[in-house]
Amino acid sequence: MRLLFIIAIAVAGFLIYKLYFQQLLAQGKQGKIKIAMIVLGLIFLLAAVTGRANAAFGIIGAAMTQVMRLAPLLIKFAPGLAGMFSNKVGPGGQNSQSRVSTKSLVMTLDHATGKMNGEIITGALSGKRLSDLTTNELKRFYQDCAESDPEAIRILQAYIARERSDWDDAPSDQSGPEQASLGDAVTVREAYDILGLEQGATKKEIAQAHKSLMMQFHPDKGGSNYLASKVNEAKRVLLAHVTDE
Repeated sequence: MRLLFIIAIAVAGFLIYKLYFQQLLAQGKQGKIKIAMIVLGLIFLLAAVTGRANAAFGIIGAAMTQVMRLAPLLIKFAPGLAGMFSNKVGPGGQNSQSRVSTKSLVMTLDHATGKMNGEIITGALSGKRLSDLTTNELKRFYQDCAESDPEAIRILQAYIARERSDWDDAPSDQSGPEQASLGDAVTVREAYDILGLEQGATKKEIAQAHKSLMMQFHPDKGGSNYLASKVNEAKRVLLAHVTDE
């Protein structure tokens, strides 16, 4: 019976590899994480079948204990790891993410890693994350936006250039600064979202957030004219809104 279980696990692993491995690889970092989780799941299933599960869980428990003990030291020498162990916001209420919304898409930028991702909010793919789309699905969504949401196109071009090396001939933003149309006017609430700030942020915090994001989005640094214009407009709107100085 145990041999049959082992064979079944091997067959399941082979089928997952044949059917989903390339699609998961095409999703970039998140796809690789999913592959790792699947492999770990199969390993634990195999350990359970062969009677070694207790030892495996013991090793993991001991490893997690050591990681948590060393977390403060790791964060001290690698501040970028702080987000893994804390949900705290930055100085002055700054969030870990900026957000830009269109009628088809909500795009986020992680301040710590510079990673972009987004959630589709309309159409057949509604509710899906961009990182979970196959290349063909992403191309189909891009075409849908080209017909109904030109503002989302400019954001998608920046996302594809940063995150989706699987789209070899992907279109890119060729417009200059003078062509970087903002679409609808940026509201105060949207400006806070774009800069990743909470209401009540000071002018100093607004300037700091703007500087940090421009280092991510400035066209001279491989960013997008469109997103840089959004960041600039968000700064202008908030500086006109707050009165702390």
